Amino acid sequence: MAKQKLTGYKKFMTDDEINKLLKFVADKPIQIKLIFYMLVFMGLRVGEVCRLERHNVQGDKLVFRLEKSDRIHERVIPNWIKDMLYQYIQEHKINNSWLWPTAQTNFYNGRNEHIVTDTIGWYIKHFRDEYSLNDIYYVCKDGKRLYRISVHTLRHWFLSKLWDKTKDIVLVANIISHKKINTTFAYIMAHEKQKREAEVVNEIALGPEIAIQSL
Repeated sequence: MAKQKLTGYKKFMTDDEINKLLKFVADKPIQIKLIFYMLVFMGLRVGEVCRLERHNVQGDKLVFRLEKSDRIHERVIPNWIKDMLYQYIQEHKINNSWLWPTAQTNFYNGRNEHIVTDTIGWYIKHFRDEYSLNDIYYVCKDGKRLYRISVHTLRHWFLSKLWDKTKDIVLVANIISHKKINTTFAYIMAHEKQKREAEVVNEIALGPEIAIQSL
């Protein structure tokens, strides 16, 4: 029997939660900080970031193969991240190798290659614990718990900010590297629904006293 795939629920983080995450990683190793900065401010997939090599950094851009695809993607690196990245490359003597080699961290995946996605997930778990953000949005039949805040939620936050800034769905889809624009549309609609629903509900439900007077 095929494994059930849960669809329909789009998770987002608030700006306050993003700020707490940035505070959480501020004192972490430089590799971890840079990975999280790329996840938050570039909206990359965690697998793509973890597998970056030195040759993927070209001037002010990242040029890399998309996760689970043969497509090549090009992304502009924000200036302040670019400055940190090149300083890291120089200081750690990253030449023709992984951008985040495990030999230079406290994490080891048994192959002496690169920081893996489970490591980044470990940081997200401890972030949720530290700020009491372990709200669960679904418990699967096998008991597995799905949390609202995950590594991939950072990508959703970036997508929502792109949309709020540009209102250009084609540009957002191209930057976020969605193969189908319908995928982008689904996230934008979920983001807009959450914003508008909060506004409308609070405009209608003004409090029990006011509600009674209006009857």
